[in-house]
Amino acid sequence: MLDFLLEWGAKFVQSYGTIGLFIVMIIGSSPIPIPVEVIALGVIFLGSPPLITAVFASIGATIGAWLSYLIGQGIFKIGNINKKQPLKVNYAKKWLNKYGIISVFFFALFPIGFDAIALAAGGVRMNVLKFLLPTLLGRFIRYNLIFHLGGGFIELMRQ
Repeated sequence: MLDFLLEWGAKFVQSYGTIGLFIVMIIGSSPIPIPVEVIALGVIFLGSPPLITAVFASIGATIGAWLSYLIGQGIFKIGNINKKQPLKVNYAKKWLNKYGIISVFFFALFPIGFDAIALAAGGVRMNVLKFLLPTLLGRFIRYNLIFHLGGGFIELMRQ
């Protein structure tokens, strides 16, 4: 399944360029797992500037995270499901209650754990702007760093 998603994402981005990356980032930042960094580096390999790629990727990833946030709101609206919640969502709720937007920003910098934070943020009814702004900033810093380093490596490989 992962190979299929990676292949589909790469073909989609190759066909539609930066706008395709934007759409793949929305999907990949929702609960559907797609290795978006690999696909985005392919866009850079095809000639997209790293900064522009990071901007589109960050906005797309933030929209995808917002979808996870909305799913979290819906799941938690059903009722008290604490016994059925995955351990990482309960852990994320503790982080959110203790550190608030700092935890959103921190987890947005890393690829692991952010889905749980997004679900938990929706579940605890965190203010949507207090969720989206640190998400956007954290994702932009992350992708900008990855894409500039990756773009530099790609340039070295071309020489």
